Amino acid sequence: LTTIYEHCMSLKERSSPNGVRIGIGGLTLMLLWCSELTSLTIGNWNNIGNSGATAIAQHCQYLTSLAIGASNALDGDGAKALAQHCKGLTSLTIGDENDIETDGAIAIAQNCQGLASLTIGACKIGSAGAV
Repeated sequence: LTTIYEHCMSLKERSSPNGVRIGIGGLTLMLLWCSELTSLTIGNWNNIGNSGATAIAQHCQYLTSLAIGASNALDGDGAKALAQHCKGLTSLTIGDENDIETDGAIAIAQNCQGLASLTIGACKIGSAGAV
């Protein structure tokens, strides 16, 4: 276990494949062990939800690139947590069917000023959040 932990501590990039349903416990453990991550990709259909987004926001202070795939049960509260705590992002992708809503889109626009790349799929953000 110590060897795995030591390996994870040096990782800068991590990705989770589609449909593995990583779970909040597994995601949090990975984030605690991989505290130096600069790039994180969560595949489609992993259902991380707002709890997962909050865990990412709390434990990934060095992230510059974040991609959350489609259908991960992310909504406005999760998007706000990410925006408020991951201000160093230069690339953000949020896939389809994550309903980040207008409030989430506005939080991203207000807090993630360094974004060079922003991709938001069909996420029900409304016209006020698209401005």
